[in-house]
Amino acid sequence: MGTEEHLERLREAHDHAQTAGGRRTVEYLLGRRYGDNDYEYGTISLNEPTVRNEFTEILSNNLTTLIHSIIEDQKRVVEFDIRYSNRNRTPIQFLPTDSLPNFVKIEDICAGDVNLDTTTYNEDEENLEIQIIRVKSPSGKSVLGIQEYRSDYKLGSNMRTRLVKRSGTEHYDQFKKQVIGIPKQLRAVVYDGYLYSSSPKALERIFDFEDEYEQEVDTVLEGFSDQDIQLDIDSNLKATLQNDIRHLRKFHEMKELGIHENATQADIRRVVRERDLPVNIEDRNGSMLLSVDSGHDRWELLDLLADDHVVSEMTDNPYNADGKELVND
Repeated sequence: MGTEEHLERLREAHDHAQTAGGRRTVEYLLGRRYGDNDYEYGTISLNEPTVRNEFTEILSNNLTTLIHSIIEDQKRVVEFDIRYSNRNRTPIQFLPTDSLPNFVKIEDICAGDVNLDTTTYNEDEENLEIQIIRVKSPSGKSVLGIQEYRSDYKLGSNMRTRLVKRSGTEHYDQFKKQVIGIPKQLRAVVYDGYLYSSSPKALERIFDFEDEYEQEVDTVLEGFSDQDIQLDIDSNLKATLQNDIRHLRKFHEMKELGIHENATQADIRRVVRERDLPVNIEDRNGSMLLSVDSGHDRWELLDLLADDHVVSEMTDNPYNADGKELVND
């Protein structure tokens, strides 16, 4: 499916959100996650029609922004890849909803297959992670707007006391009621089997892609090992690499580009020599052992293995191309 087809889906989603009302329902869902369990969703009570209108306006405005980015800014719509987060022009990214982690239950939310009790915001919301605007038609078709939850959405929650000025007076009184701020920006929209977003790093957090990246570290290291390229990584350094999302993105890039299956000892020697990289090379019975002398130099090693060292075809200048994009000849 190309950009034009995705654009048409976004237009349909926009129409769906804008015509909310009548027999369509507008809901605001809170999703809490306890440990590694699935999200538990509840819906907050929205009594005033004006409040529901505010939610549909947030949803339609964000869809308008996505549509404008494609038409006016000429942004492409591409399948999600965290490497796009390092580009000057981040494209609109999509994911089929059936590829999303099961614990988020996005497909069930779209289909209305999740039982929703009424819920409220608690004083301590350490388990609340996701908020969803859902506009659903009588046929069951839904458009979703996904937001992350942050503690500062409870306005004044970190203050000693809150004051309010009464209308028509010069006096301030203590204000004890709960006030929730709803952000105007969505992290993603979901419609007709697809999720769309211009915030790839937010998707990493919401859908816990870090766990997937961690599993890829061993796959990449094994791939290099099959090419007789070994990394001198002890358990402490491996833990450091797996605990930093920036490192994990590098391993993810190596796997997506197949670098761990195609790198050669000769190419690594050449790049280390030509770029004078602080990477040590030791020969061990036909295998190459790579190491660095300091923790800071691990970035040089990761850039080397991620094939970030390129030469311009126009100027012959060497560059470090973090966030590069593979193009066809």
